[in-house]
Amino acid sequence: MPGDERFAVSAELLRRGRDVRTMVESLGDRLVAALPDHVTFQRGRLSRRLALAVDLGALRFRLELTGQRPETWTDHIVRDVCVRSDEIDLDAWLAALADALEQEAERSVTVRLALQEALS
Repeated sequence: MPGDERFAVSAELLRRGRDVRTMVESLGDRLVAALPDHVTFQRGRLSRRLALAVDLGALRFRLELTGQRPETWTDHIVRDVCVRSDEIDLDAWLAALADALEQEAERSVTVRLALQEALS
């Protein structure tokens, strides 16, 4: 995915979208399709809550959306235990997630191809 701007475009849409919920759902669906072993995406059945978690090695990217208000965290994982959780704003979270996905794609051809397929 190096040089590929498809994820950046999705991130930009999420940042600037009028309907944040639709954008989070789209991003979550695409990431689940690309990296099912690394992504957990939950939709509340009766509530308006969405929860997205992307596990990439020593980092876990979490997003929770209730109504139109997103809350985002980056968790630092050591031996499957969260040792630190940093709440960050949505733009910084998206940028960090995009960077981590690009690094993962550089390490793995399988991940790179899956991301290209899901994000196209």
